[in-house]
This record gives sequence, structure tokens and C-alpha cells, in this order.
Amino acid sequence: MKKETENWLKIARNDLKIAKALFKEGLYLGVIEHSHASLEKLLKGIINEY
Repeated sequence: MKKETENWLKIARNDLKIAKALFKEGLYLGVIEHSHASLEKLLKGIINEY
């Protein structure tokens, strides 16, 4: 796996962790925002890899 792809995936995982923490707190707008950011970064990683 390319280094840049690994970086995108690391950042995506971090956004997902934040989304999960916000969900536990009932902060659903933040969950949506961080989930979206996580998915976007995951897709960038996939595109970068291929």
C-alpha cells in the first residue's frame, strides 16, 4: 500500500473514532459531519491507491 494511501486511511479512521464518540454523547450533527469526512477520506485513499 502506498504511503499516501496509508495516511488517508489513518485520517479516515480518526474521523470515524470522533464520530463514534460524538454518537455516544448524542451530538448527532457532529456524527454526520465526521462520518461524511471519514468516507470522503477513505474514497480519496482508494482513488490514490489505484
